[in-house]
Amino acid sequence: MPYPRTKEHKILHKFSDILFISIASVICGAEDWNGIEDYGNGEEASLRTILELSSGIPLHDTFNRIFSILDTKAMEANFIKWVKSVTDLSKGRIVSIDGKRLCNRGEQG
Repeated sequence: MPYPRTKEHKILHKFSDILFISIASVICGAEDWNGIEDYGNGEEASLRTILELSSGIPLHDTFNRIFSILDTKAMEANFIKWVKSVTDLSKGRIVSIDGKRLCNRGEQG
């Protein structure tokens, strides 16, 4: 998917970090841009183990701005492609994505 931002000197956050936080937070129940930012702030320590976050958690306005300029057709096509790749990697096994583990509420096991 093409990177939607053109003013390189103003970029503080990696696009992949923004996408990951957005998807993870929605799986955990975030319903708006503030909820996505709140999730990121609450899980920042955990997120730093897998994301760069060189400028910390993006503000809710950043999430809103990025998603407002995304090519939604390209995003949908790439998301479907990613889900299919996860399906191929799991070789038919069940992959739980209900958010409990991601939200740190699932049972250890």
